[in-house]
This record gives sequence, C-alpha cells and structure tokens, in this order.
Amino acid sequence: MFLPSIRIRSAIAFIPIILVIAAAIPLTASADLWSIDLQNDIVTGTDEHYTNGISVNWISDPVEGCDDLSVDTGGGCGIFNLFSAFSLVNEESEHIAVGYRIAQDVYTPSNTRTEELITNDIPYAGYLHARYSLFEWRDQIVSSSYFSIGLVGPLSGAEWAQKSLHRLIGNEEPMGWEHQLQNQPILGFGYSRSIRSWSTRFENGTQLDWINSFGFEVGNFMTGCSVGSLVRYGVGYPLELGPDSGMGGATGNGRIAFGSRDGSMGWSLNLGTYLSGVAYSMILDSSDEHDLDRKPYIHAGIISISFFISDFEFTFSIHSIRTLTNDVIQAINWGSLSFSLLT
Repeated sequence: MFLPSIRIRSAIAFIPIILVIAAAIPLTASADLWSIDLQNDIVTGTDEHYTNGISVNWISDPVEGCDDLSVDTGGGCGIFNLFSAFSLVNEESEHIAVGYRIAQDVYTPSNTRTEELITNDIPYAGYLHARYSLFEWRDQIVSSSYFSIGLVGPLSGAEWAQKSLHRLIGNEEPMGWEHQLQNQPILGFGYSRSIRSWSTRFENGTQLDWINSFGFEVGNFMTGCSVGSLVRYGVGYPLELGPDSGMGGATGNGRIAFGSRDGSMGWSLNLGTYLSGVAYSMILDSSDEHDLDRKPYIHAGIISISFFISDFEFTFSIHSIRTLTNDVIQAINWGSLSFSLLT
C-alpha cells in the first residue's frame, strides 16, 4: 500500500513541469496543431544513452497579413519576420506557418548502478531547449528552418526528471548524476527539406508514398548533416509531412496539418531510415573526463503506426540508432508516443 502512494505522489510531481512547458508556448495563439511527444527506452527494455524525452509543440495556422505590424498570430508574425530578415522565406511557397517547440532530453551511460565516473561511455546529461521554426510547403515539397536556444547541465532538470520517473515506475534510482555535464548555454540553427518523390493510390482505397529528406544543423549541441527516406502505407492519412532529416535520431513527428486528409478516420504504417554525418556532438565530444573514440556517422531507423480520428492523431514509434564508438557498435533504441490535436 505504501508503494502506490509513492507512485501517485511522483506522478503529481510531474504536473508543475508540464504546466511550465505549456505556458512557455504563447497561450494567445490561434493554434492550428498542438502535439505532445513522450519518449523512453523502457519500451525496448533498456535504460541507457538517450533514455527519456518529452516535448510540447505548436504549429500555427498559415501566416497571412504579417506585412501589417498590427497583425500577429500568437507571436507567429514575429517569428515569420525574423526568418524573413535572414532571407529564409521562399517566395515560391504556397503555404507558410510557424512553430514553437520546448523539450527536455535525458542521456545516461549504460551502467547507472555505480557512483563512479565511467570514462568509456557517454556522460550523464540533460538538455532543455526551445525551438522556433518556419515551415513552408508547396505541392510535394515541405521545408523547415529553425533556431534553437537552450542549456545543458543541472539546470535542465534532467536528474530530477529521471529519478522521479524511476520512482514512479519502481525502477532503481540512477547513481551517477553527480558526474553530469555542467551548465552550458546552447544555440543552434538548422534547415531540412522533405520531397514526396512518388505516390500511388490503390483500388481498395489505400495509398502508398515515398518521401526523401535532407538537412543540416549547426550549433554547439550538434553540428552535422543528414539524409533520409520514408515509406508510408495506409488510408486517409495527411499528405503533408514535415521535414525529418534524422539529426539526433529520427523523430517521425513532423506533420504540418490535417487539411489533405480524406474522411474522418485513417491510419498509416511508416518505415524510415536515415544516415547522419556528425562533425560535433556535445554529448560525445565535450567532456575532457571521457575517452570516446567515435566514428562520424550515425545510422537511424524508425517504424511507426499512426491513427487518425477526426482532428486527433495518435502515433506509436520504435526508434533505433547504430553508431561505432570505441570500436564497438552501439545500439540505442527507444519508443515514443505522440498525441496531436488540430484546433
């Protein structure tokens, strides 16, 4: 009887951080799409490397009327004008939207049962960041430009988040968080584009399409580039798919809108593969106390299934990363749940 009460109190402890995350996104926004993503490797039976993540996302209605300074769509025009100032808005785009994202990611070594410093594995680290994005799409092409700001270190709250979650689910408490990366500010810029290269519709009403993507990211958390390919099969799913170049692991969550869906219900099965070249990674390269000899490439894969009911979407995904570190192939696996609502 004592254990359930602990778990209930631990669950309640998560409410403040969820409220803070939600409040960080403009509440005055005339929102088009809200989503929350929950990621954890408990689904794959592991507790290591990229072990937990949570994010809240908002994507606006198509931005119109931003030439008039008196017009703003929940802060959307400010982001639109910022990207316009850097000539990142494509005049050929048929639709333009802006997005906000705030997320927390948690990283640990494989062995979390010792207080000793583990020098031949990744360090403990937490990453709390916000991303401001511009989405553009036309016909078969969707592109995204984004700026990100954040921090790595104890102020990210990752230690508290992981220990609270472990108490909630009854797992052992990780022992080595005193060795986590110290507080450091993060800045980054990225761009990615996805192209629907081929699609077909079958006589039974199902459809199949093939989407290719590429992108790059420059910053002091990660610098690199990536290419990827995704195949979708199903019925009644939205044709638009936001860019997902696979940097840092394929997320599989990038839908712009539900406007192109057929009917009130649908589903899709998605299979993607991504190859990234990583010139710099703060998690792998920044600590002088760790001795990691890594190769500059990462292969990522994702398999997911999505269900659409009216304006609601639910997606379950399994993610996998393969990389060569200290002459050993590292397999990093996790699962994710995504809930999206069109308002």
